[in-house]
Amino acid sequence: MAVVSGLAAITYFPWVGQDQWLFLAVHALIAALVMGAVILAMMLGHWYLVTPKLSITPLKRYSGSYILLTVLTALELILSYSLIVGWGQPLTPVGQRFMGEILFVVFRVAWGILPPLGMTYWIWETVRMKSTQSATGILYAAMICTMIGEGMGLYLTLATGVPF
Repeated sequence: MAVVSGLAAITYFPWVGQDQWLFLAVHALIAALVMGAVILAMMLGHWYLVTPKLSITPLKRYSGSYILLTVLTALELILSYSLIVGWGQPLTPVGQRFMGEILFVVFRVAWGILPPLGMTYWIWETVRMKSTQSATGILYAAMICTMIGEGMGLYLTLATGVPF
């Protein structure tokens, strides 16, 4: 039901053209997956605190998927920025709206991209060392940063019409 309502909302955006619809759908899918991966990994880490004898393999798998999705989010941000700014060409109306929201762009990068990317190394190393308590704490911080970043990204997507 959530997927159906999400796709219906995407098709409702009046500024979404035929070429942007697929990009917006992929953006929504990556955003949902990155949030789900970090929350699932963090909740699983909490379960290791209760039952420390569990196999570390599921936590490695979910942490790895969060790391991969965080890198995909950063690459998508670079792609969105290149579509908006156009690298040396005059700004389009979308680019002008984007420049009007530059403070939110800074927050998106400073909260939702750079810290989670930095934390991915710590997450992987603590999981690899089987230090589940430390990994859970770092995953909790990564979840907060990812939530703030995705909130900013959602606002920017609604304000500019370009997935961010």
